[in-house]
Amino acid sequence: MPVLVVDVPKNGDLIAEYLMDGASGCLAVEHGLDELINALETMQEDCPYLPPSVQAVLLQQFVTVRRQFIDAFGGIHSRDDLGLDELTDREREVLELVAQELTNRQISELLFLEVGTVKNHVHSILTKLELPDRTAAAEYQRHAASFSSPTPAARSNSHRQMYPVAMSR
Repeated sequence: MPVLVVDVPKNGDLIAEYLMDGASGCLAVEHGLDELINALETMQEDCPYLPPSVQAVLLQQFVTVRRQFIDAFGGIHSRDDLGLDELTDREREVLELVAQELTNRQISELLFLEVGTVKNHVHSILTKLELPDRTAAAEYQRHAASFSSPTPAARSNSHRQMYPVAMSR
C-alpha cells in the first residue's frame, strides 16, 4: 500500500528517512488539492511521487553529501588508504550492515547482540575512521567495497546465508 507523507518540511535528511522507511511520496502542505490528487493518482499506479520542490531538496541533500564524501575520501585510492585495519572484525561486520542501511535494532537481531553493544560498535567505527555520522560510514563502506580485496565478512562463503537481509527500499 503506497504511503504519502503530507506536510513535509524542507529537510533533506527527514525526507530521505521517510523514503527509506517506505513512503512512496512526499508532499508539502502548501501544495493544493490538485497536487494532492495528482500525487494519489500517481502512487495508485505504483509510481513514487515527489513534486519538484521536494526533488530540489533531495537533490541539494545529495550534492551536499556527495561533496562531503569527496572531501573525506577524495584521496583514497586503495584499501590500504582506508584505515579499515584499525577496525575489529566485528566492527567491520557492523559497518557492512550499516552500509546496507540497517538500523541498530536490525543489526542487533542479526548478530545476536544488545542494541547498546551495536551502538558502541558504531560509535567506535565513527571514532576510528574519523567519520561524522552513519551516512558517512555507509558511504565509506560502499567506497571500500569498490576495491578488490573484500572485508572478512564478504570473504566468507556463508555471509549471504548469515545475513539474508538485502533490504530494498
